Amino acid sequence: MAVDALQRGEGVRVDVAELAFAGGPPITVLNTASVGLYPDFVTERERREPRSGKWLAAVVAAARVLHRSDPVDVVVGARRARVWSLYVGVGPNDPGIPAPMRRRRLDGGVLDVRVLHAGSRLRAAGTLAFGRRTSALLRGMRLLPKRFESYTTESIDVLVRPRHGQPPGFAHDGEVATEATVDASARTPAPGYRTTVRIVPAALDVYRPRPGS
Repeated sequence: MAVDALQRGEGVRVDVAELAFAGGPPITVLNTASVGLYPDFVTERERREPRSGKWLAAVVAAARVLHRSDPVDVVVGARRARVWSLYVGVGPNDPGIPAPMRRRRLDGGVLDVRVLHAGSRLRAAGTLAFGRRTSALLRGMRLLPKRFESYTTESIDVLVRPRHGQPPGFAHDGEVATEATVDASARTPAPGYRTTVRIVPAALDVYRPRPGS
């Protein structure tokens, strides 16, 4: 099977991103980085998924995480915002939702930024739980967040303000960088910590099946 896969596959170069806290050494990001409630939501959903299935687990996880979470204050460039989540994807992703599940291109050459601004907990829970497939239904029921924005860029600079006396962690590829953000806070003149994410085009060689094989 390994030989067959080798014969049918192809090598390609894909984009990655580099994440740095307050001028510290860069961390390679393969898929996503985010701050806010999204990392907590994914952890809660995956914990419940074996018992109740993905759909019900997502609904319960969204409700529980939003019930106990507060928005995060960030400064993106010169813009201040209070957000439920700020998501940065490597390459273009599924449109229309704050935290996409699928990477659409491996060589898009851009970061995909999604900002879910603080507002209705019910609207935010619906967006997290149901995602792209039911976005049209939620929009018709007026349950989608009113303050959601998305754009692409080659780099993004974010100042994350403290919450409950300590800056929240910044998650990347399923890992939450808690200690790194505390260390970065000590090196940041303003309260909180500064992080920079930038795209690195064609930085990684991978092997994949040929399209249509």
